[in-house]
Amino acid sequence: MEPIKELVIPFEKPSAKQVQKAFRKVKKLKAPDFDALDLRDYSYIGFDDAGSQKKYLLYYDRQNKLQGIVGQMSPNTIKNVCSICNHIGNVALFLSTTKATAEGTYTKKGNYICTDSHQCNCQLHELENMHQFMEKTKA
Repeated sequence: MEPIKELVIPFEKPSAKQVQKAFRKVKKLKAPDFDALDLRDYSYIGFDDAGSQKKYLLYYDRQNKLQGIVGQMSPNTIKNVCSICNHIGNVALFLSTTKATAEGTYTKKGNYICTDSHQCNCQLHELENMHQFMEKTKA
């Protein structure tokens, strides 16, 4: 498996400024230590803020631009299909708040995703599902 892993294109390590730009509205962002992660295992990086039950998803879109989505992660875990990797596992409802067309209104969009982002990345075989989820949730 190691010889194959050497051929994998890793998740491009973002700078602290890029991460802040991806999550503009978040004041005190605690990004993970990217040096401690084997970025070849990741198509997106998901990290949690346990105090506020928020989950941060950091990914590169189809144009290879770094994007970020912040959402509320439900504390209730169920066994179901993840919208990102399409595998059955422990999932929770992820809801992101987006601006609606009318001024001053907001819409919550989301779906069930794996509670363990690393496991989700390991199960992710096609990026299309991930891109579809991110586009629907961010739009």
